[in-house]
Amino acid sequence: MNWNGLTTDWHNYSQTLARRFSYAKAEDLLELKAKPAEITKVLAETHDLTVREATEELQDLMFIASLARDTADFRLYDEIPQPDVTAFNRAAS
Repeated sequence: MNWNGLTTDWHNYSQTLARRFSYAKAEDLLELKAKPAEITKVLAETHDLTVREATEELQDLMFIASLARDTADFRLYDEIPQPDVTAFNRAAS
């Protein structure tokens, strides 16, 4: 998932960030929606991380969010009715 994908549901994602990085204020993160570099600075400063470490943590969270989204998308396919291929299989035998 890229940054644009996260900003489509930024309210929820900023809350996820605030839970993961409990020293960062959720309202500060919410205001920094279009500024990923600023978010990494805030995370680094509030959690005694380097900017590089904060960037890696943010990338890890984006990866986890993408896995969750992909899993949800995959589950949608389970809900689509599958065609009955029994007659086709009999005809092919």
